[in-house]
Formats: sequence, structure tokens, C-alpha cells
Amino acid sequence: MAQLNESTTLGNKTLRNRNFNFGIDSGTANTYVVTLNPPVTAYTAGMMIYFIATNPNSGASTVAVDGLTAVPMKKAVSTDLASGDILDNQIICCIYDGTIFQLI
Repeated sequence: MAQLNESTTLGNKTLRNRNFNFGIDSGTANTYVVTLNPPVTAYTAGMMIYFIATNPNSGASTVAVDGLTAVPMKKAVSTDLASGDILDNQIICCIYDGTIFQLI
């Protein structure tokens, strides 16, 4: 098995290790802003991010990663978030499906 450092290429896929696409939100309620280290330059289908939300949501929400365009976050594939789906200091995991981030 290959040992993973900052990133390891297996076939045509690059696996990122150690940082797990993790950041701390610097946005406001319903408008989450995440900076990753190392940063990403584009959203790609299957991209998973984790972040600590610094504000609870009060309804439909978006997330912008590394200065990219804000993308809607949904639950149950296509349902807008409801008030309280994201709590203050909650660790959020979501996956970009090519169009939106799905809350896991």
C-alpha cells in the first residue's frame, strides 16, 4: 500500500491526506465561507469538505470554498436546509455532486 503524504496520485486520481479538506467557516449564518489548506482551484464532483460552522443556519444556505462561487448546500439530495440544521461550532461534512454540496 502506498504511503500518503500531502497528496499521492493513484492512476488518474489524486488523494489528499492530512488536511482532509478541512477549514473553519469565516462567513455568516446561511453564507458559509471556507478556506482549505492546501486550497482548491475548482469544485470537482465527489469533492468532500469538512468545516466548523461558526454560525447556526436559519434556512437555505450556501458554502463558498477558497474564493470560488458560493454553491447551495442541500439535505436529502434536493431539500433546502431548514433552520437549525447547522449548529454553532458543528463540524459539517458535505460532498459536491457536480451541482450542489450535499450535507452528509
